[in-house]
Parts: sequence; structure tokens; C-alpha cells
Amino acid sequence: MGVTPTPPFPDKCCGIELNSDGTIKTDERFMTTREGVFAAGDVRHGPSLIGPALKSGLDAAKYIHEYLTAKVKVASRQSG
Repeated sequence: MGVTPTPPFPDKCCGIELNSDGTIKTDERFMTTREGVFAAGDVRHGPSLIGPALKSGLDAAKYIHEYLTAKVKVASRQSG
């Protein structure tokens, strides 16, 4: 357990930007600066208790599901 976020890579690695405090930059739907890659929990909002980190993960899961469902619909329209 730490007091600073610890993303597993340096800023702009793989197209994913970090905020000045070391957290991963995301939009309101938890997507990082690289399309299709999401972040949640402490690496998104900084160190916190387990409750906020769990809620963040659950919220992100909803947006990940929406993103993947939309991709599947687009792919099935293109192949059909």
C-alpha cells in the first residue's frame, strides 16, 4: 500500500498519458488517451481506501461493456 499512484509505465508510453500527479489521464468514461484502454482505481484517481477503488472499477466495467458492445455491433454490420 502506497501514498502515490504507481502506473506500470512512464508518461506517454503506448499512447497513454499521465497527469502531473502520476495518475493515468482518463475521460469521464474511464478511457485513457489510447482508444480502447481503460483505467480505474488508484491509478486513475490516486491512493484511496478500498471502497472508492472498488466503485471506480465497477463504474469502469460499465463503460468497458458499452464500448465493447458498440464495437461488436459495428463489426457485425460491416460483415453482414
